[in-house]
Amino acid sequence: MTIGNWKLRIGEDREVPENVLSELENFLSKQWREAAMEDVREIGNSWWAVEKLLIPSPIVRIDIAPTLDSNNPQKFIYEVEVRPAGLGTTLKLLPNKMKSQWKEVLTGCYCQGFVSLDTPIQDDALAAEVLDMSYFEKIPSEKGPFWIRTKIDDHRAPDLEKISLVPIQMDGYKGYLLKLGLGFPLKDPSSLPWERGFVLKPIQGARMKGVKIWLPQKRDGTSTRTKIWQTVIEEKGSPYLWQPFISPKAEECEGKKGWFIWRVFFGWFDWQQGYRFIGGLWNWRPNLRVHGASDAVMGGLFKKR
Repeated sequence: MTIGNWKLRIGEDREVPENVLSELENFLSKQWREAAMEDVREIGNSWWAVEKLLIPSPIVRIDIAPTLDSNNPQKFIYEVEVRPAGLGTTLKLLPNKMKSQWKEVLTGCYCQGFVSLDTPIQDDALAAEVLDMSYFEKIPSEKGPFWIRTKIDDHRAPDLEKISLVPIQMDGYKGYLLKLGLGFPLKDPSSLPWERGFVLKPIQGARMKGVKIWLPQKRDGTSTRTKIWQTVIEEKGSPYLWQPFISPKAEECEGKKGWFIWRVFFGWFDWQQGYRFIGGLWNWRPNLRVHGASDAVMGGLFKKR
């Protein structure tokens, strides 16, 4: 599959157990939603969906290590993306029945289309095309709300957030990980679990920028102890958190050793007052830093019954 100048390597569809998805739906609708809304209140930044719908976003994405544990699958979560990437790519791999669920979620939130300002990311344009919704590269004259993508330091952000279904200034903020016990504040690097392994990440960030993985035994994608110490010292004043290392699932693909994770999308259905599974992607790389690089392989994720 080709999107603009981006060529995707697509693998076979995979399934996620229904009971795992049900538990994640409950987790998002209750504990996570409450923690994310508390982040908003603490920072004092808000946007249309928060004010009008009392939710952080109509569509969110959980990045998680593959698991069969339906009792507590949230312990395998890396993070929850409130303005997730990959909407268009995922929609391309889903059947029409599931695409209609995405349309139902967005129209149920009065979405008037997608807005992408000063960004090379083409994925939202693809999502708009697949869903037959409006797409703008300039601020539209309509009142909104819109799914808006722009830089977090865009000087127009305060005004844009008045018509935005997703955060701009708080995009990539991960304070909820601390509130939910899925991450811990970085206080003293010497107290980190160096003997077991951990992941260090900025409290606000995206696309794995600034993320450091430490394992006692070096693997592709991990950082050295020296590099981690340098990061903490150089970024002094920029809040970091750490998580215990949660291994992606090891798997050989195309003759290469690698690892894969699930990227699972959930939509807010107002009539159910909850988030529900609407499809997803699995993502493989020959590297522990699993994201959408040129050596990545991905495929559709569906509910296993």
